Amino acid sequence: MPVEQDLWRLLLIERLSEYACRDTHRALAACLVEDMAAFLKSHGVRQTPLVVLRVHDVLASFLDVLGAEETLAATDEPKTAAVESAAKARERLRKAMKELEESCERLGSPIGKGLADAMKPILKASEGVLEDALAYEAKRTASSAKEQKKDE
Repeated sequence: MPVEQDLWRLLLIERLSEYACRDTHRALAACLVEDMAAFLKSHGVRQTPLVVLRVHDVLASFLDVLGAEETLAATDEPKTAAVESAAKARERLRKAMKELEESCERLGSPIGKGLADAMKPILKASEGVLEDALAYEAKRTASSAKEQKKDE
């Protein structure tokens, strides 16, 4: 067990310092890694290098989502590119979680929909942000088009 914990800590938690992200994001990611380790252990998943790398993919994607959504929230007028970036980051996170589930299943320890359930509160917290940003952008574009017609 100590070897697994060392591998987990070395490849995931200690590498968080390499990410260009806020301290709060690092703290959230460290909690995610610890909880993920406990979750996988409770489902009988051995922490093999493949599993650790898959969790790393989830972790990196999670940090990308946090960064993209923070950027989106910080802009006064949401840009289509920022909305698309956040949507792509969420899609990468979903794909990384699916690949982790598939890897666990191939190793003989299926975790089913448990991983998605574990991540649901995190994803739920930012639900609607992209839709609101897209609606705002559409209104702004329509308003700009009307103003241009008036000026002509």
